[in-house]
Amino acid sequence: MAFVQFKNKGALVFIYIALALIVAGVLCYFVSGYFPEKFTTDVFMVCAGVTILIAGYLVQRAEDDHFIDEQGEKHYMHYDNQFMFIPMKVWTWILYAVGIFLFLAVLADYFDL
Repeated sequence: MAFVQFKNKGALVFIYIALALIVAGVLCYFVSGYFPEKFTTDVFMVCAGVTILIAGYLVQRAEDDHFIDEQGEKHYMHYDNQFMFIPMKVWTWILYAVGIFLFLAVLADYFDL
């Protein structure tokens, strides 16, 4: 059993990554029928790249804690949201980097770089 450490909203990082990979697998299953057999890995990498970029955006949106008072003013609350001892703000950039890396890996494979 894997040990997962999170603090406050940090569990959302794990949930978003797991959902992103599940959705990428389902998308790859439905989309890969339109491509030749040799491109199935590339199709999965593109689907995973898109869903991981979306997961990065969702983590970025979830890290802000605020409330709106009676006058309609937004007040930020400073909580320490972490997953595996890494703040959610850093996880946003990690997920963006992984998503872009997957796209670049597919482009490098496609253009034989």
